[in-house]
Parts: sequence; C-alpha cells; structure tokens
Amino acid sequence: MQPEKIIKDVLRVYKQNKISTPIVYDSPHSGIIYPPDFKTTATDLQLNTARDSFVDELIVESSNLGAAVLIADFPRTYIDPNRSNREVDISMLNGKWPHAVQATKKLDVGMGLLRKYILPNVPMYSKKLSVSEVENRIKNYWSPYHESLQGLLEEKLSEFGSVWYVNWHSMKSKGNQMNIDSGKKRPDFVVSDQDGATSSRDFRDLITKSLTEKGYEVGINYPYKGAELIKRYGAPSKNCNAVQIEINRRLYLDETSVSKTDGFSVLKDNLFELTEQLVDFTLDKKT
Repeated sequence: MQPEKIIKDVLRVYKQNKISTPIVYDSPHSGIIYPPDFKTTATDLQLNTARDSFVDELIVESSNLGAAVLIADFPRTYIDPNRSNREVDISMLNGKWPHAVQATKKLDVGMGLLRKYILPNVPMYSKKLSVSEVENRIKNYWSPYHESLQGLLEEKLSEFGSVWYVNWHSMKSKGNQMNIDSGKKRPDFVVSDQDGATSSRDFRDLITKSLTEKGYEVGINYPYKGAELIKRYGAPSKNCNAVQIEINRRLYLDETSVSKTDGFSVLKDNLFELTEQLVDFTLDKKT
C-alpha cells in the first residue's frame, strides 16, 4: 500500500481514489524516524516505552474502506503532536521563550510538547534546548502534522457534510507515576471524548458497544479523557466528531521486547471490522 502523500521523515497520508467515507484516522505517536538534531540521553529501550508501537500498522488498511489515515513518522519524544504548541516547559530552554505558554497537568509531570522525562524522574536531556531548535521542531514537524490533519478533516466535511475522526494510541498495561492511575491494571481499550465535549454520544457508544461485543473490556474517559488533537478538532455542533482510542499494549505486543505477539493479527482483524461498522454508521449519518 502506497501513501497518497508523504512529507519525508515527518508524515504519511493514506487515501483511496475510488472510495471515500467520512472517516479520518490518525496515529501521532507511532513514529520511529529520529531527526538528526535529536540529542537525548534516553536509551532506545526507554524511548520505546513512549512509542505507540505498531499502531500505524493496526489502522493503515482502514484506508481500503475509504478512511483517510494520517501517520506521524517522527517520534513523540522529539515533539508531541498531541500537545498544544503552547505546552512548553520554559525551564528546559536556554534562552527566553518569545511565545505564549499554557500550563497543563501533563506539563507538570514532564509530558508537555517536549518531553522533560522519558520515565518517572529519568530526564530526556543532559542540557537545555535552544529556543531556535524548539521553534524548528514546531515549524517543521508539529505544524505540518496539524495542517495535514486539519486539511483531511476539512476535505471530508466538505464532501459529506460531517466528519468522524478517531485518534489512535496505545497505552501501557499499567499506569506509572506519571499517570493518574499509577500501578493500576488498565482495560483493553479506553474510549475518550472529553466527557462528551468532542463527539456525539452515539458515535462513542457505537465504538464502545462494538469492542465490548468482541469480548474486550472498555473504559470510558478514564484514565484518559483525550488530549490536544480531539480537543482542537472535535466540534459536534459543527459536525466534526472526534474520539480518542487507547489500545492496551498487552493485547498485541510483548511490552519488554516491544515485539508483536500472536494477538497482533487478531486485534488488527477486529479493528478492521470495527471500521466497517463505523463506515456504515457514518454513511447513514451523512447530512
């Protein structure tokens, strides 16, 4: 399968020419191409704990059903598309930051636009970052990703009168000290819509019902409510519905070796079936 659009080392977009549906998928945290200026003290093993390994592979074939699929190729540990470009920890910078800053809970625990810690109390960098290199990351990585996503959403909205956006992630099987559910076992999936602010209830309920019927345990809006991407683009009153889905990594990979297990193919098939149901739902909702 060839991407319809590529920005080298930044992103890929998959779309079919012959079939289109009102669905947009993305995976902002599965990237593994490390930019040359990424000088981190974190080890490869530590960096892998932050990556949504293989989530891009789980969803990319949904484009065969008419969904547009956006994949980030750069790692979230370099810059995180699922954070506001204002979530900057100025204590990480060597110089005065000339832009607005937004305080958030994620920023407080070192998980803002730029990671301060890769794991609890394990720093990402041995020295401060320059203002220019952070601005470069925003300009050449964060912004192209958001511009591409917004463009896909606007295309679908123009074509169908409504758009249904699913922001895909994976989560550790247990939370750590950087999470609100530290030490707790997590469900198979967490479906989030900012407590109803970013999506119609029936869209979220269909996803939850479909996954539950497949035998999965599904949590709703805990421990994740959804972050920047669905908050920024989800607007049910404007016919743009956005849901975040977290997949428990134990379903499809060995968390220690970060390698696929036999569960990968089963999960991939089940997510493809979920997409088929969402296609039927969204086409019935066409305005």
